[in-house]
Amino acid sequence: MEYIFSLKNGIKVVIYTDGNNIIVNYLSSGRIVRAGILFNNYRLGLTSVIKDDEIYIAYVSVENELVWDKLGNENPIVLYADKGERWMIDKIFIREYQGTLLLFYMV
Repeated sequence: MEYIFSLKNGIKVVIYTDGNNIIVNYLSSGRIVRAGILFNNYRLGLTSVIKDDEIYIAYVSVENELVWDKLGNENPIVLYADKGERWMIDKIFIREYQGTLLLFYMV
């Protein structure tokens, strides 16, 4: 899954997966001005949304954790974890409702 967002300052942000990595590229005038690996523990379910020029990300890690993060924040939040892997986290998506972001998922 990949996401492309346009920030108010004209920079485009591209977020995508490659293997176990979630990668972000910042583009200005069609050229990459900054790129890097956001996370290296991705397993499945990448979803992302922009709200008020801030980008939010959720995904399932290889440790079977549901991770929530705001781009630029240094401390992602683990919302749900099943280390015994008895339960599978799936169908993750973010929606905005009346100005509030809601994260939906199935276990």
